[in-house]
Amino acid sequence: MIARVPARHSDPEFSVKSRSHAGVMVLGLAGSLTARNPRTLHRSLVAALTASQPPLIIVDLESLHDLDAGGLAILLGATDHARACGGQLLVTGTAAGLPARTELERRSTLTDALAELAAAA
Repeated sequence: MIARVPARHSDPEFSVKSRSHAGVMVLGLAGSLTARNPRTLHRSLVAALTASQPPLIIVDLESLHDLDAGGLAILLGATDHARACGGQLLVTGTAAGLPARTELERRSTLTDALAELAAAA
């Protein structure tokens, strides 16, 4: 069963656009993700993690201008949850504040990530 996922969660400084492509949920982050607005990302990730099993998710950071430790912690937690459910969460794009080394599974382009996860769907 596929759950409905809201197309957009936003606040004045940060937004998430959600779309599904070939069984893969793509979340496009835009703006500044800081300790002041983690709920927007958290709601979107919960919806994506429960939309299908196993969860196949791409988080695109291309339009994200800033990311702090709180936002990174949410992404890492979602990655762990996706893995525990037999799924995968990939990150594409770059954002100020994203460390060069994290436990996030990064791919160089959205196209590469979509091809990889669509093959797993």
